[in-house]
Amino acid sequence: MNNSLARLPDFQKFTEILPNIYRATFSQNYAKLSYPINVFLIHVPMTGDCILLDTSDPTNTNQLLIALSDHFSSYSDFNLKYIGLTDNNYDHTGSVSKLLEEYNEVKVLLGESGDIKSYDYLFKNVKEEVLDKYQIIKQGNEDEFEYYNILKPIFTLGNPSGSLSFLHIPTNSIFIGDMITNVSHIPLSSNPSIMLPLTLTATQLNNIKLAINQISQLDNVEHIFPSHDHSYGGFNIEFLRTFVKNSFYS
Repeated sequence: MNNSLARLPDFQKFTEILPNIYRATFSQNYAKLSYPINVFLIHVPMTGDCILLDTSDPTNTNQLLIALSDHFSSYSDFNLKYIGLTDNNYDHTGSVSKLLEEYNEVKVLLGESGDIKSYDYLFKNVKEEVLDKYQIIKQGNEDEFEYYNILKPIFTLGNPSGSLSFLHIPTNSIFIGDMITNVSHIPLSSNPSIMLPLTLTATQLNNIKLAINQISQLDNVEHIFPSHDHSYGGFNIEFLRTFVKNSFYS
């Protein structure tokens, strides 16, 4: 982790990293060091709709709202329609409630799960009157999501309850949440490296390994974007395949 986030071109603002994919990076502070939280905004040009992937943590809510406002001022033909969640932790869901207040027509996409806990951060902070704004994506019926042919929801064991990975079909890019990180762990270093997240149990670690292996075997993926990434352009699928080979099977 390092303090160089402010030098990223997308720090606290949405910039285009691939056609119709915009990213904004926010800072989560640990021991005076800055840990990146990445939020993605997908444009659907034929309709003018946008899909926001993750919402950062509560300390960055105001900055996220400013970044979205600035973005839609520049792209006045586009509107936010969906929020997709790659993780159910507070650093992904922390601004959901405020976004639902600011953007009345938005729906939140959740993956169906029998393991969703009432004490998950997302549900603990959801107001009952907005529960109808949540659209449950069922495994096997992912095509019920209207933009399935553009942004395909993907279930993996490495995604926590209620969350999803998302494959952007036009650019062969996948957004994988906390399944893996790509950060600089040496202060002031500018060279990030991918690694597994910290987990609490052997079962969680095994599920994440299975999920990463699943993603690495997808034929239609070129670009991988985790939710915590110091690099501006994510990393290539071949880099992940090498990581899997060296870390899981060596």
